[in-house]
Amino acid sequence: AVQMLDSFRMPRLEYDTMRKLFSLNWNGDGGGKSGRMLCGEAVDKVDMFAQRYALIQQRILRQDIFQTKLVMTTSSSSSSSSGGATTNTKTEQQQQQQHALTPVESLLGRSGVRYLLGMIVQVEEGKYYLEDNTAQVPLNLSQASLLTDGFVTENSIVLVEGEAVDGVLHVHNMGSPIVENRSDAIKAMGLQNSDIFNSIGSLSEYEKLSAQEIEHGREGMFVILSDVHLDSPSVLDKIERMLEGYSAFDPLPIFVFMGNFTSKPEGAKATTGYFDDLTNVICKFPN
Repeated sequence: AVQMLDSFRMPRLEYDTMRKLFSLNWNGDGGGKSGRMLCGEAVDKVDMFAQRYALIQQRILRQDIFQTKLVMTTSSSSSSSSGGATTNTKTEQQQQQQHALTPVESLLGRSGVRYLLGMIVQVEEGKYYLEDNTAQVPLNLSQASLLTDGFVTENSIVLVEGEAVDGVLHVHNMGSPIVENRSDAIKAMGLQNSDIFNSIGSLSEYEKLSAQEIEHGREGMFVILSDVHLDSPSVLDKIERMLEGYSAFDPLPIFVFMGNFTSKPEGAKATTGYFDDLTNVICKFPN
């Protein structure tokens, strides 16, 4: 079943980078106000990107490839002679270095290939930078290879392998951050027994729904589109092609259409007509 939630009433999941803990913020916003506003302030945008980066960073650092491990190795040898037997046992601790994330500010004065996590930003027209919570560095993407499916857009957070030369990061490989399944993510948050959406009346009801999800749950998909300009015939054509492509999926994805729904301001009557056109497209796929 699909449940609609009020975004103004549900708690906000936050990550404390100092304590390295997740928490549910029940206040209106991070500043402790009593209510939430539809239009935020300038600081809210900064906080949004900072939280997005922190959430992805903690997920990356939990992956084996980015964790430094201590490996215990034990070797033993035995030799025997007519006079008796001797046994030599050697135990040594080795630090197995794997990939490490380098902050952007630490690139200065360092040579060699580094791994970074940052957001793609366009500081100057046509010139892209990689930015994290410490600094930003210009990118040279002429020799970059994309290692993951999909595409990278401005404000995407990416993993980058590259080398800094004369203040420019020459990208060798780039891709989307490592993903993890939902159960692992919830376990890492430490909120297995919490209703993070504030949508269930009691803990017993939550436990009952969790058991049903384990027994009957199926993996699903969300398809989210924004700026769906219904006054454009080409947009309606592409929506129809998209629905046709997903029509054979089982289960079907949940589609979320977000505005603005017209490319220019329109009256209520015209807007209603555009939604009627969308309805006609959807009705071509009764399943």
